[in-house]
Amino acid sequence: MDFAMMRLDDVLLAPVSAAMDDDDAEAFRHQVLTEIKRMEASGLVLDISGLPIIDSFLSRVISEIATAAGILGARCVVVGMRPAVALTLLQMQRPIAGVAHASSLVRGLEKLRAMLEEDA
Repeated sequence: MDFAMMRLDDVLLAPVSAAMDDDDAEAFRHQVLTEIKRMEASGLVLDISGLPIIDSFLSRVISEIATAAGILGARCVVVGMRPAVALTLLQMQRPIAGVAHASSLVRGLEKLRAMLEEDA
């Protein structure tokens, strides 16, 4: 599966596809982290607006990507969470912990830039 990631200056934008199975999610995690390292990204935006639902495995993968991105020196913001996804995460007791969230890509980029300025 080809993952359509985009570079915005020093930020990697990575949309999560609803069509991902568990193997695709593993490959996505590897590709995102490899790209963060390759481009020396200071930020990562994970766009989950394409997910109508989420399962516990994908929730864990997203959390692991965010944590590993931080270890690699990139701050992470998850954007586009639908209400149904938020409720599912709460019901599963698997919130994506320790990760900044924003309702839209624009707000996520604003939040990420503010976080990066604080770090400077």
